Amino acid sequence: MRSSVGSQKPAIYAAFFGTFIEWYDVVIAGIAASTVWPAVFFAKFSPAVSFMLSMLSYTAMYFARPLAALIFGHMGDRIGRKASLIYTLLTVGVAMFSIALLPPYSEIGLLAPILLLALRFVQGFGIGGEWQGAVSWIYENTENRKGLWTSLMQAANPIGFGLGPLVFMLVEEELNRSAFLSYGWRIPFIIGGAVVVAGIVLRLRMSESVEFNAAKKDGRILEMPSLHVWKSFPYFIALGILVSAFPTAAANLLLNPLGLAYMKALGIPYWVEMYSAILAGFVGFPFVLLGGIMYDKFRRMYLPIITGAAGIIVLSGFYFLIIQTKVALYIILAAVSVFAFLYISFGALGVILCKVFPVNVRYSGIGWTLQIATLITGVLLSFAVPAFVKVSGGLVKAWPYISLSVALLSVLGSLSVLALEKSSSAGQSSR
Repeated sequence: MRSSVGSQKPAIYAAFFGTFIEWYDVVIAGIAASTVWPAVFFAKFSPAVSFMLSMLSYTAMYFARPLAALIFGHMGDRIGRKASLIYTLLTVGVAMFSIALLPPYSEIGLLAPILLLALRFVQGFGIGGEWQGAVSWIYENTENRKGLWTSLMQAANPIGFGLGPLVFMLVEEELNRSAFLSYGWRIPFIIGGAVVVAGIVLRLRMSESVEFNAAKKDGRILEMPSLHVWKSFPYFIALGILVSAFPTAAANLLLNPLGLAYMKALGIPYWVEMYSAILAGFVGFPFVLLGGIMYDKFRRMYLPIITGAAGIIVLSGFYFLIIQTKVALYIILAAVSVFAFLYISFGALGVILCKVFPVNVRYSGIGWTLQIATLITGVLLSFAVPAFVKVSGGLVKAWPYISLSVALLSVLGSLSVLALEKSSSAGQSSR
């Protein structure tokens, strides 16, 4: 018998905190990479090279995530969700504090960017084991309205996405440019580290997942779950990767960090960049819940996913043209609209992935699926976007390739969720 959600409030808060800090980190690191790190850690290079190296430091986290899926997936499916979730958050917290204290290039030379790259990799390793554990825990402890409960946990995403740039903007407004580059930009990372400490305290109070305990009692725990899932469910992983890829790609390519860098290249005021990110995050909160509610109401995987993808496909074709108008209201509305649609898909993503993987490989299955999906975004930012920029003759002219990439991933995600809908029923009945 499952425990009531009400009796597990500390653990729900702990799951929420972890997802919040994951996306808070993503957005503050993206802002720092596009506006601060080129001057702090890569000042000796040309502007173009420093920007590309800064983006590489940002995307280093994506290349750590598949390794995290392997390690934390094994831990989560072998030992338990609680232990894995404590270690993921601890890893993220250590990396955040370390980045906040990292000396600039002017003090330690090349060691500064090297350490930044390494710490971002470590941070990505911790983040890469986080979301799948939190969403699995919520799914396994709720009897009804699983879409709503998992989406409520995922609503930490827009809060983190909105609060990150808000903190950045408030700090920068209180300091002159020199002070902000010296120590001001570090404050959001220190605040994030403090939140991590609170999250760890809450996670120590968590009880183990009800479904996982039942699987352990029944002897269904596997020796190598993180590898076994590839043998038993490769088709689900492949489809899940494509379903999961487009919301992350849209967020990173259309707004943070690439969209913000695009605005900067056009000379759009900094406050417009920040308000775009802040409002896109906060306004997205109800749309995450809408995705979960749509799943609960209609019991169709494809409905929230295709709804979100369709909106992104349409908007991606006009998004950069709207930015080029340099009209603040239009830019902010465009960012909010894009995030509303991607959040509808993201809101249902957790319950969909939990449904297709059984409890004894769920942490691993969702982990591989999501982290490889995010790696696609990392590859796009690290390699494809620089190629687009080079071919086009500058970032401002590269927008058609960026828009097409987002639209293509959204189409693939829509087709994949239809295939996943058909195949998951047979997969469920065979377990």
